[in-house]
Amino acid sequence: MTFVNVTSCWSFADVQFGIIPTQLAISVLVCVIVLLTAPAHAGARGDQERWRYEISWTEAQRRAMIVRRMMDEDADAESSDSEGAARGLGAISAALRRLSAGGHAGARRTRTPAPGTAAASPARALFCVETLIKMIYFAKLAYQIDRPEPLTDTGYALSLYPTLEEHELLVEESTDTRAFLAWGPGMLVVAFRGTVTRKNIVTDLKAWSTVHHPKRVSSLGLTLRVHTGFYRAWRTGGFGEKLLLRAGSLLSRWPGASQILFTGHSLGGALAVLASTEFVRQYPQYQSSVSVYTFGSPRVGNAPFAAEQAAAVPDTWAVVNAQDPVPRVPKGWYSRSGNRVVINPQGDVIIRPGTLDASVLFRSGGVASDHRLPSYSLSIFAVLRAQFDQAKRMPLGARGVLELARGLEIGETLSLKGVGLTQLMNPKSRRLPMPIEVYRRRQARLAAVPRHRSDASSAATSGAPSRRRLSEAEAAASRGAWGQSSSDRIRAMADSAEPEAEAEDDALTRDAERFAHRRSLIERTLSVELARIHHHPGSERRVSRRRVAVEGEAAVDVAADDEAATKGEDRPPPQE
Repeated sequence: MTFVNVTSCWSFADVQFGIIPTQLAISVLVCVIVLLTAPAHAGARGDQERWRYEISWTEAQRRAMIVRRMMDEDADAESSDSEGAARGLGAISAALRRLSAGGHAGARRTRTPAPGTAAASPARALFCVETLIKMIYFAKLAYQIDRPEPLTDTGYALSLYPTLEEHELLVEESTDTRAFLAWGPGMLVVAFRGTVTRKNIVTDLKAWSTVHHPKRVSSLGLTLRVHTGFYRAWRTGGFGEKLLLRAGSLLSRWPGASQILFTGHSLGGALAVLASTEFVRQYPQYQSSVSVYTFGSPRVGNAPFAAEQAAAVPDTWAVVNAQDPVPRVPKGWYSRSGNRVVINPQGDVIIRPGTLDASVLFRSGGVASDHRLPSYSLSIFAVLRAQFDQAKRMPLGARGVLELARGLEIGETLSLKGVGLTQLMNPKSRRLPMPIEVYRRRQARLAAVPRHRSDASSAATSGAPSRRRLSEAEAAASRGAWGQSSSDRIRAMADSAEPEAEAEDDALTRDAERFAHRRSLIERTLSVELARIHHHPGSERRVSRRRVAVEGEAAVDVAADDEAATKGEDRPPPQE
């Protein structure tokens, strides 16, 4: 029997040490797991992790929560300053930051904030549902404002914020880039239009990267790069510079602006991300007032750019509807900008989903219809209605929705038809409201159907001879009215066609009377037979045969009437 394999080193180790290596490896693994999963003091880091997943339903609630966060942040800073160990670690980290601040030749080294700015406090990053609903209306307004029959109203958009007074549309014709600006005392809203024209499609297809100016690199030596098409749309014709100068001149009228909002859908969302970053770099005094809400925005830049944008504007929220494929592109080295919020028509909402959540949520290749703005509105409505469901509601969610509905017309702002408190508070109903776009198309279709039906019924009752007589009457009227005015000719044609129209109406009336008589006959016969069933339970088959016979007789009568109408005869109604 051989105990040692002379050709294997592991065999000698097993004989020499036994199971000690295995026990040692398992012990180290247990220690690592214990250290990673052990409870720790919350402190500032724990508060920041908790803040990332909080939600506010109204803007008043958001302001109160931010004030409370700032107070907690100041208290944590004071307690950390009183501890010597914390001061030592702070000095070491500051020294390391100074050492890493040395720049490369021709480039500027940055960690996360935009050039010339400091990182904003993470306490100001708070997702607000009321702001979300208002921003989706402004995103729709950017599409509709220059259309002949818009689905949105500029006056209603300005009324969403009482301080908004004026508005303006900036256009760059060469790239067809458009931005809607609305402003008032201490308030500015900038909404970018998404992909509409062929020029916008060309902008989307330029997916290769370019350097974001001024050229700079991250702490790992990676150059900040962005989507070429989006960046050219922002810079072409000085569009970005004009917008920033206009925004700065407007805000200078009211020192200490309280709220500056950027929004957009699809391509408009990407431009909103670029604009917010450039705005904070040029006007750092407004950094704490900037918020960004995008809908279905594609990826804008690489990881260093996304980190810089997140540090400059932490209150950036990239809303994704269900299986919307656009936020997943471009692939490769592109990274997502902002805090991702996933919603769906089932009423689910996931704030900042992790890797495991994303792998479960985005298993399919994407659904193109989920990228449309009406789909986003329906998902937001489903999230609001889910707060009245015991299985899906969030803490104080129902109360927040009621407070939101008290101060905001949810249905009109989401551009949905038939939305009220009754629909919101009925979670068992799986029926979603109708987008205003679909409602108007359906109304137009229904308005056109009766006219087509009347034309078809007139043609069926009058037949080919009547159409031929009408054309002859028109020809005679036009020949007899030669040299008359157009109004006289039209009046003559109408007089010649009036008797035939009356005859057609009489024929339709007689047909309706015949069908009503047959229907009443069938109903009376069935009522008699049902009474027999009640007294004679064994006669169901006879009743069914009798019903078939009655309906067959009615069908024969209908066929006879059609044949008589074709021959021009008038058949009297049958006797009972």
